[in-house]
Amino acid sequence: MTFEYQKSCFSFYPDKSKPGACPPCFNLLENPSFEAGLFAWTASDNVVTGNDLPFEGNQVALMEAGKASLFQDVPLTGTCGKPLFFSFNAVGENPPNLTVDILWLDSQRNTIGYGLKMIIPRDTVNDLGNTRVTFFAITDVPPLDASFARVLFSKGDVPAEGTLSIDQVILAPINGINLVQNHSFEIGLGGWTGVPFQPNFEATLQGFGDVVTTTGGSLFQDVSLAGQPANSSFLFSFGAFAEGNAQLTATILWLDQGNNTIGPPALTINIQVETLPAQVNYLTYLD
Repeated sequence: MTFEYQKSCFSFYPDKSKPGACPPCFNLLENPSFEAGLFAWTASDNVVTGNDLPFEGNQVALMEAGKASLFQDVPLTGTCGKPLFFSFNAVGENPPNLTVDILWLDSQRNTIGYGLKMIIPRDTVNDLGNTRVTFFAITDVPPLDASFARVLFSKGDVPAEGTLSIDQVILAPINGINLVQNHSFEIGLGGWTGVPFQPNFEATLQGFGDVVTTTGGSLFQDVSLAGQPANSSFLFSFGAFAEGNAQLTATILWLDQGNNTIGPPALTINIQVETLPAQVNYLTYLD
């Protein structure tokens, strides 16, 4: 079984009744599912909208053959300088690699930094029976002088005939960055404990690394909650892939300072033995 934890983050929202409290999560993007065509988006000439198997609604953005780009600049007014939760769905037909950037722009729309870069390998979103993948990520904290965030999708031209569909794009403020270290296994098992698991750098969900086991076992990381407000809620996400039947359980446990388990599990996700191989691709979860 190939198994990749993708994202986990702090998502506590403050009491709106308190003075100066920031608003709760909302999608900053206009026309996020392309129901109004490419309204609010800027695209190269070979990006169109169509109704060929949309992920949700009636339209998708289709990046046709050749190099293609699609972006939208989003004002950060009212986001209180928070990091941003980001999600989108993608599927392609013999697609090239996809690069997704969240750029920080100043008031003149000059790039002043990167909030996020995702590299999606071509085979991850290649259409195998319409096996779409939904991606989840969290940006860094925006610079103080950032006025806009640019969501930028860029597709290469190798293979030249490859196409890619994008749908249901979400960009929303969240209260904290990802708490998990080495969350995409770019440095192997650094920060993780899992003897049966081995680093792998082929056929990943995103980026260049994941971890693999063929014998079962467990993989874990203890995440410090120092500095987090009491009674906070947390967002948890991961991606997994299996060849052959494989049952998977993902659990969040609370630990005290002595590393002892306290109370019942905060979250348990049970994935049945036939679910992952039936996807014929990575399957992503968000809870």
